[in-house]
This record gives sequence, C-alpha cells and structure tokens, in this order.
Amino acid sequence: MNTLVFFSLFILVFALLNTYIDRRMIRFLGVPERVRRYMRMALVLLFAAQIAYALSFRLDILPSEAYYLLSLAIALSFMLFVTALAYDLTHLVIRKTPLIMRRADTLKILLDALVLVLFAAYVGSGIVGGQRAPEIKEVTVELARLTAPEMTVVQLSDVHVGNTIRREFVVEMVERVNALHPDMILITGDLVDRDVAKAADDLEPLRNLKSPLGTFFVHGNHEYFHNYVAIAEHLKTLGIRVLEDESVRIGEGMHAFDLVGTLDKVGERMGFGEANLSKAFAQADPNTLTIVMSHQPVMVEQMDEYAPDLVLSGHTHGGQIFPFSYLVKLAQPYLAGLYRHNAHTQIYVSRGTGFWGPPIRVFAPSEITLLHLKPKETRP
Repeated sequence: MNTLVFFSLFILVFALLNTYIDRRMIRFLGVPERVRRYMRMALVLLFAAQIAYALSFRLDILPSEAYYLLSLAIALSFMLFVTALAYDLTHLVIRKTPLIMRRADTLKILLDALVLVLFAAYVGSGIVGGQRAPEIKEVTVELARLTAPEMTVVQLSDVHVGNTIRREFVVEMVERVNALHPDMILITGDLVDRDVAKAADDLEPLRNLKSPLGTFFVHGNHEYFHNYVAIAEHLKTLGIRVLEDESVRIGEGMHAFDLVGTLDKVGERMGFGEANLSKAFAQADPNTLTIVMSHQPVMVEQMDEYAPDLVLSGHTHGGQIFPFSYLVKLAQPYLAGLYRHNAHTQIYVSRGTGFWGPPIRVFAPSEITLLHLKPKETRP
C-alpha cells in the first residue's frame, strides 16, 4: 500500500468516525447549544490533529511531546465512536420498548449524564493503563520434545522505540529483563518504529541485555516501514542476532534445539522481504525441538507441514484499546496468550511491551513475558 493510499484511507476512516460522533451523539445530547458548539469545535480540532499525525509518518520533525498529543487524538476519536455507538444503541432500545418509552424523558437525562461520566472513565483508565510499566507475565509451556529440565525465555515484542517510546523506557526494560536471569531473550518484531539513525541512542541500552544463550530478533511490519535492512545491521552492532528466514541451533548435545526466525507477512503486500518458510525451516531438524519467532500470529497457519513445537508472536497488542480487539480478531487467528494451534504446535501471542500510536491501553496491559519451558509430563 503506497503512502498516498494509506493517507487517504486513514483520513477517510477518521472523517467517518467523527461524523458519526457528531450526528449520533453530540446532536442528541441534552446540553445547551453553546456547549454543543464547543464539542463540535473540539471534534474539528481532533480531526486536524489526526491529519497532522498521519503526515508525521513521513515528516519526522516534531518533538516527542507533539507526537504524544497528536497520537492521543487517534484514541479519543475511536473511544468517542465506541461511546457514541453505545449511546445510539441504548436510544434505539428506549424507542423500541413501549414500557420504557413512558419514562423516556427521564431516562434520556440519566443516559446523557451517564455517557459523559463513562467516557471520562474510559479515557482515564486507558491513559493510566498506557502509562503503567509492562507487567512481568509468567507463562508455563509444556513441550514434549524439550530435553532440558527447564528453560526460561524472555519474550519482548512491539516495543515501538521511536517518537514516543525513548531511551528511558528501554533502559528500564533492559534492567527488568536482566533481573529475571533468562536463559535466552527473543524479540518478536516491531522493536523499532523510526529511522534507525534517529533511534540509535534510544536503542543503545539493548547492548546490555544479558542471557547465556543470547538475544535474537525477527522483523515486524513496522521495521519494513523504516528500512528493515538498516535496522538489522544496527541491531547486530548491539550484539543481537537477527534471524531472517533462517534457523540456528541453540545449545549442544542432547539438549540442543532449533530456533527459527521468519520475515514478516507484510512483505507480501510491500513487494520485498517476503517470508519464505521453506527457506526458514531448511536447516531445522524435524526430529528435534523447534521454536519459531514470527511476528504475526497468522503465519502459524502456514507452518503445519513443518510441525514446530512453539511459535512466539506479537503484533496484535491484545487489541490495545478495547473493543478494538474484535477488529484485530478479523485479521489474526489468535489475540493474546497461549493457544494450542494443533496436535504438534502451541503459539504464544504477546500483548506487546510498548504501544503503538496513542499511549493508551484498555483491558490489554503491556507485558514482558517470562516463559517457563518445561518437558511435558507423562500422565497415566
């Protein structure tokens, strides 16, 4: 999708959202006309900020604080739309129910007051959720072909180091990861969300990640937007092994296993860097434990013939702002957490360590995932 098409669709979507908010909620709220005019002026300002935010994808010239405020406009319109939709549906129920209609005027006053309170709570909880440090989420995964007694893996995903997530966040993240003393650290894409030359200082603390088996990385779709080749070269200077449709043998002897990393599915749409699973699995031993790093969960649907034991993904952010999660589910088979894909393969989908766009999370807290990999117990 070229830049002009993306920009046009982006603006169209938010124009429609803002129009719906005005026509189906602001228009019917029981507030003075002057207040209604202020609300519409605020909606126009939000739309202007959304246009500026879309332009900022290519014009990386604003300070972090400006990106922060512009990105909030994206969340506010989405959350206003959700509120307006609920308001609209509630009015529909009132109009269609004769018993309720008898008290319609009183109910409308209560509904108008309630919708404003709920919207404030919705936004407030989202901002608080977005500012919280990522939780340490511990997950136990039993793997039939794991021969080591236990292995701990930290998964980081969707950090989105760029215009709003900066060095301070990365420093704290690295310190928290090292305090977990993992055997291995796996970064499943969307680590970098800016030209890598401008993000270099913010990424520098990654050099201090420590684990006996090393740190590995695969590209997400956002690396493709910012020259994934240059990003890969820079990450290598920080001691991070970049896997691009390839596998590497981890460990020695009877406890060795294969780690496979794929390029991202977005390459199919962009016409470069397309994922090639036959190449990725070419050197992996089909008779040994295989762990796969692949940014988008949907990629697991193409891996059945390779029968990996565990796939680690991100991309979804767990929906980030409820109920956006329902839209994410239309594109991805798994949203967040551990799933059994088939008899051979489990998949874990991270909700992400940072955030994209607005610094808001609702019912989808960010996470640093600590995976406890254990041999599968044989049960009588």
